[in-house]
Amino acid sequence: MNALTYLLAGKTQYNLHSPFVFGLYTEVLLPRVSPSFLQTCGLSLRDRRNAAFMYKLADHYGLKKILVRKKPNVSGVLEWAEEKLPQLLGTEAGVSGNDCKSPFCASLMICDAESFLSMKKENSEIFSHGTVVVVPDIHVFSASERLWETITNDTSNILTIDVYTMGMVFFREELSVQRFLLRV
Repeated sequence: MNALTYLLAGKTQYNLHSPFVFGLYTEVLLPRVSPSFLQTCGLSLRDRRNAAFMYKLADHYGLKKILVRKKPNVSGVLEWAEEKLPQLLGTEAGVSGNDCKSPFCASLMICDAESFLSMKKENSEIFSHGTVVVVPDIHVFSASERLWETITNDTSNILTIDVYTMGMVFFREELSVQRFLLRV
C-alpha cells in the first residue's frame, strides 16, 4: 500500500464505530509526547514516532512486561524498545528470543511480522488475554506487507490495527474480530 492510498483509506476518530479503538485513537495515538522525550531517544524521526507510540501504549494500558524479539544486527526502534522502554516505564523487561514459553510471558510484544508468525506457530499460548503485539515496518517491503496481510486474515488475531508505520494486534476476549486502518 502506498502512502496516498493509506491517507485516503485510513479512518480518523470521526468515523470509528468501536469504543475501544476510538479510545486508543484519542488517548494514545493522537496526544503528542514531550519534545525532550523524542530528542533523548537517539532515533530517526520515523522511529521516534514509533517509540513514542510504544511508550504511550504501554503506559496507557498498564502493560507491565515487555518482550522484544528482533533479528540479529537490527537496530532502530526494536533495539530502543528492548533497552530503554522498560526503564522508562519502570517495568520489568520480558525475555527475548525463544525463551518465552509461559502463557503469561509478556503484556507488550514488539517484533517483526515474520517473528510474530513463527512465535504463534511455535506456541500460540503466549498470546494470552490482554497481550498487545506491535509489528513495526509493515509497509516497508512487499514481503512485509504480505506477512501483515497473513496476520490480519487470521481470525484468532482478535483486533488488528494498521497505522501505516506499524501494525498492532490486540488479544482481548471482549472484542470481536475486527480490522482497522487508522490515519495518524
